[in-house]
Amino acid sequence: MPTRPTKSQVEAAKNIATKATGKQVFDAALNLQDSADAQMLQRDLVRAGLAEERDGVFTSTNDIHQLGDYILSYDPNHNPFLNALINRIAFVTMKQMVFDNPLSVFNKGYIEFGETVEEIFVEIAKPFRFSPANAEKTVFKREIPGVRAAFHRMNFQIYYKQTISNDQLRTAFLSWQGVSDLASRIIRAMVTALQVDTALMTKYVIARSILNGYLGVHEIQAITADTAADFLVDLRALAGNLMWPSNENNMAAVTTTTPLERQRLILTNEARARVDVNALAAAFNLSKAEYMQQEVTVDSFARFDWDRLELLFTDPETGDLDPDYEKFSSTQLALLESVPGVLIDIDFIQNYDNFNNMTQQYNGEGLYWNYWLHGWKTFSVSPFSQAIVFSPDEQTVTSVAVTPGTVTVTKGQSAIFEANVIGTGIVNTNVIWSVTGDSALASGTHMDGSKLYVATDETNTTLTVKAVSVEDSTKSGTATVTVQA
Repeated sequence: MPTRPTKSQVEAAKNIATKATGKQVFDAALNLQDSADAQMLQRDLVRAGLAEERDGVFTSTNDIHQLGDYILSYDPNHNPFLNALINRIAFVTMKQMVFDNPLSVFNKGYIEFGETVEEIFVEIAKPFRFSPANAEKTVFKREIPGVRAAFHRMNFQIYYKQTISNDQLRTAFLSWQGVSDLASRIIRAMVTALQVDTALMTKYVIARSILNGYLGVHEIQAITADTAADFLVDLRALAGNLMWPSNENNMAAVTTTTPLERQRLILTNEARARVDVNALAAAFNLSKAEYMQQEVTVDSFARFDWDRLELLFTDPETGDLDPDYEKFSSTQLALLESVPGVLIDIDFIQNYDNFNNMTQQYNGEGLYWNYWLHGWKTFSVSPFSQAIVFSPDEQTVTSVAVTPGTVTVTKGQSAIFEANVIGTGIVNTNVIWSVTGDSALASGTHMDGSKLYVATDETNTTLTVKAVSVEDSTKSGTATVTVQA
């Protein structure tokens, strides 16, 4: 399996990214060579009088035409050179010449091993009133810590392909400018495609989360010149509220906080144009420069290239669409189009790079090179991080249904429930789970999210599992659990 470049190789490639001329790029690539064939090329160029070595550093002559003829006339020469030029230089400089994905700030980095990231959250401890009388009964009673876990798995394995002919390579050696343009010519389309698809997938995940009610909903008036000031007041209040412990604005309904420096505001370009940036900065008690580091803009939460998304979600072997893929309805798109922005914890978006690699293969019969860029990624959201969506539409929860409605659980076993929050508008589907009995529960009987654990010493024969809507605490649903020995 291909490996990531070493730290020294990355630093060397970064140095190359600062080179101004084609000759400097050529010499930098020449000095990146580390294979036996590559080192042979260095020695052969010196022997041919086309390069010189001083203190282990190789410098080419100014005759680009002779250098090009020598490198391209024999495969063992141009293979290592192109590998150094494309794989290392171009892969680092790509950010300077392609679409700048504004949502890339949410990328959490490279997963060194495996395909899954486990996110752990420990809930705050439960308070107890001091009681000497009860101490005799509860001193040895267990209090299981509220440890929650979420798993984010790799769900994006895409490659891009580009073909370069021998004639195109020879053209690159007609001038030094041609050399500096070669890497751009080969990778521009592929790297741009990866960046575009990364932005597309991130925005799709955010939109799905909004429609699924994973974000807390804050109702506002549509942002206009007349209501912009009201929006800023709401924003300032929400930014302050997120810094206080709450269980209302995350999927898992855990008690958590989001310090101001971890808050990120994603606005549509239309909403952003209607609100003064200095006023936005003041809402967060930040300078304009500091605020700009915490703001991200998008075109819309409802605009998607659906043909491209279907390509990304289609199984190449069966031709079937991924069951997790959903093309939004016109009603859903209308809801998303009305959303001017979201305010989230920076850790709400869980994006990771699992594998990035560029390879090449020469076709001696067709006299061309094929290049492949593989990008494997994880796109997910955290159930433990706070997130709020602004919506001008009225939100109403009508009911909560818990399934299964009745179930029998043996002592020492568990059961999993689901809650369906029904309503209109962008409804927060989060619920708070609890379990009760006719008498006090055994110490080990508890809810872990939607999962019920029944202790081996539970004395209640019937338990009631309850799910209360976070959006509207007056709406709830229950299930009846029969406990058997």
